[in-house]
Amino acid sequence: VTPADGATNVGAINLDIDFDSTGSSTAKGIKIDLDKDGITASGKTAFTYGLHVDLDDTVNNVGTTHQFGVLVNNTYSNAGDGTTNAYGVFTSVAGADNNYDIYMENAVDNTEYAYMRVGTGGQLSIVTESDDTTGHMTLQADGYMHLNALNGNIVAKKGSDSVFLLDTTNRIFQIYDAAQPLNTFFRIT
Repeated sequence: VTPADGATNVGAINLDIDFDSTGSSTAKGIKIDLDKDGITASGKTAFTYGLHVDLDDTVNNVGTTHQFGVLVNNTYSNAGDGTTNAYGVFTSVAGADNNYDIYMENAVDNTEYAYMRVGTGGQLSIVTESDDTTGHMTLQADGYMHLNALNGNIVAKKGSDSVFLLDTTNRIFQIYDAAQPLNTFFRIT
């Protein structure tokens, strides 16, 4: 497909689906059911993609461009009186030696990446990895930042050593000296 200059809403595949069912139903605009049924042989590597997006811009742009690998708009124009749930991205990943719900890689160095995973009990892990110690994490809020730990404890660690404890249940703020035994700390109660 080669769209004309200035064309909009042009694609190799365009689907415009109207679904007006009023009963219990399940509707899917596109469903991909890809089953890998062959055993990958010893010493071989298999890559399987449910959907692979390769989006390239190879020209010298002089105007403003925006490229989206995936763009999701999920909007209720009228939620009505029922119970509604909207998901921009829904992942459920399990069964592998390493399960990554979301995996993000540095475009110029594949040894630097970050991932998110949901584990047993809903435990959320956000992890950065690099081949040195530059896998920093920045949380920047343009306003308040709220931490709400339902058990009342907020703990910061260096490796496996606790260095900071905020116990909101017992109103304790505690800083540990990582070079000293665990019971050496500064506390405000």
